[in-house]
This record gives sequence, C-alpha cells and structure tokens, in this order.
Amino acid sequence: MPRDDADTTDESTEETNGTPTEEANGTPTEETNGTNRTAQRSETDEFTVTPYEIEGEVDYDRLLDRFGADRLTAEQHVRFSDPPHRLLRREVVYAGRDVDRFLDAAAAGETVSVVTGVGPTGPMHLDHLPQFYLAKYLQDETGAHVYIPLSDDEKHLLKDLSLPETAAHLRDNLRELLAVGFDPARTRIVIDTADADALYPTAVRL
Repeated sequence: MPRDDADTTDESTEETNGTPTEEANGTPTEETNGTNRTAQRSETDEFTVTPYEIEGEVDYDRLLDRFGADRLTAEQHVRFSDPPHRLLRREVVYAGRDVDRFLDAAAAGETVSVVTGVGPTGPMHLDHLPQFYLAKYLQDETGAHVYIPLSDDEKHLLKDLSLPETAAHLRDNLRELLAVGFDPARTRIVIDTADADALYPTAVRL
C-alpha cells in the first residue's frame, strides 16, 4: 500500500547504504558492512551497563555473557556456608566468575583474595554497602584477604571534583568502611593517590 507521500517503493526491498536481507519470519532487515542491523540493535542498543550509567531494560542473562560470568548455584551457596549468606540466598548477588576455583582454593587452605572498592564522591549509601558486607562474610568464612581500592584520582579527573573535595569524601568513606568490621590483619585499603608507588609497577605488568 502506498505511503501518504506517494512513495510506492516496497520497503522489503528498499536499500539504504546496504544490502537487504530477509529473516526466517519474513521481517526485512538490512546488512551494512556485513553486520545485520537488527541483530546489532538487539546486541548493543537495548541496554547499557557501565560503571557510570545503566540505560534500558537490562537482560541479565545477556549481561552475564558479556561479563563472562555464571549464575551461582544452590550447591555453591552452601559451599560458602550453610545456611548461605542472605545476599546469596536472596540472589542479590547472583553470579560470579571462577567461583568454584575460589571455593576449591579456600577449601584446600590456599590464600584467596577479594577485591572491591569505592569512588569517594560522597557518603556511601545502601547501594554501596552490600558488596562490602559480602566481602566481610567471605573473609570470615574463607580467611580471604580483602583489598579495597579508593579511586580518588578517577573521581578528581572524571567527576569535576577538586582533590580537597575527594580527600574529604575519602575520609568519610574510610570511617564507613571501618564500621563494616574487616579483620585488620587481612585487609588492605588502597588509596590511589597515596599508593601509586605500589599500584603502578603492578599495573604496567598487566
């Protein structure tokens, strides 16, 4: 049926900087530089998850594929502890990478570590705290060493905060972290601007 502008071109065969193709369900699509645009939209445009923004409706199964993570299983939950921590039981924390490798090493008495941090831009809130309570739980259950980087340099450079401002937020965040109750002998807090001499030699090797 012609459109109102009298353009009678059949949309299923119209070319726009590419070669038309047709999927099995009869829906026309376009290929540009060998990439199917419909597939490209579904893979990249439906949702975005970065450290700085979340947009769209997140497909968590596809998100796991992107990050190379696997859903935690009930068997893994009880390997951490029985009963499992409420964050695991309620699936607030629902996936991870190399989980069995971590658990096997902990069960064998090997040294295991957890890294989780925060950027000092203001007081920590409920979205920040679960990761630290989980790290404390893993430390208690497995004897893990916990490393907590505070990225004051990143927040100064990317969030338009002065160094005195990030320093003030950092002091508040340190108090909040200490209140979690980490084992001092197994915890290292790393402040990027203060510990660059320790971080940089490792970073360049990576």
